[in-house]
Amino acid sequence: MKTPKPSYASFRPVILLSLTIALAIAGTDTSAQTDSIALIARWKKGEGRNYLIKKAEVRYTNGALTTNDSSSYTVSVTVTDSSRTNYNLDWRSESPLLSNKTYPELAGLDEKYQNLSVKYSTDQNGAFQKLLNRDEIIQMMNEALDLYVAQKKDTGSLSSDNVEAVKQIFSSPGTIEGLALKEISLFHFPYGVWYHYGSTFEYQEQIGVPLLGAPVASTGRLTLESIDTLHHTCRIKNSVQLDSVSSKKAIATMLEVMVAKSTFKSEQEKQTKLQEMRKAFSTMELTIDRESVFEINYSTGWPIPVVFTQNTFASTPEEGGLRRLETVSVTAVDK
Repeated sequence: MKTPKPSYASFRPVILLSLTIALAIAGTDTSAQTDSIALIARWKKGEGRNYLIKKAEVRYTNGALTTNDSSSYTVSVTVTDSSRTNYNLDWRSESPLLSNKTYPELAGLDEKYQNLSVKYSTDQNGAFQKLLNRDEIIQMMNEALDLYVAQKKDTGSLSSDNVEAVKQIFSSPGTIEGLALKEISLFHFPYGVWYHYGSTFEYQEQIGVPLLGAPVASTGRLTLESIDTLHHTCRIKNSVQLDSVSSKKAIATMLEVMVAKSTFKSEQEKQTKLQEMRKAFSTMELTIDRESVFEINYSTGWPIPVVFTQNTFASTPEEGGLRRLETVSVTAVDK
């Protein structure tokens, strides 16, 4: 098993091994294996699956619950093309990517983009490669930001300077894929790897975190927890801990870019704001832990359920403590 190379603007923080796997398993019946699995896609053009996406976010500030949000929707995932080297897929939501039920300020855009789906490609094993209609998705998001700011201009909650900074960040490699389309990154994370039952593979990697201008060092542990040869399913867990120092530096870099692009009454006011930020980050405690659990039918290569959780804790002497728990699940359903 090869050591994963750092991927600074990667869509998914994952170990992509070179796929000599395809040759290695060419004459192997993986259903007969009881101690190892080569996880590769076995999809065919025209086939697909339906999935229920559930998202939840809980936040505590100084121990008090401040946010408890959840949402759900269904998507259809269809293989639109396949070859010896890659697959093309279409990820289509039951509702527009922009819904005025969630954001009333965006009324009108949901109709304009109601038929927009996410088109992307994977390698021959099912690992994500790239978006095929990235420019169209960025255009939609830029229009949404402009409309949102126009609706909120009287509240002063967003400035045009900040919006332009956000647009620039969204256009950077990996941000759209890893932030707005996180479910797709979860869906394709574990493909193209040999898994051995009872063994944990520990790896070091630089993760390209969405919205942050610098990569974040992390330690990951990938484990094949179980194999069910009767039903041709396996359960894989990936645990990742982001380095606290590296995370703080990346967040500080991103915020300094935001401040640098904002408008201030004077240069002194701008420098004062920057100093306040630097002081806060120098005393901050920060931990970010991620865990993903995948149950996959290894004979077909289609995920059954996938569950992702991220636990973030940050505290400063001035602001107190903030804890955020994010959960995303992707579960196969019949329509």
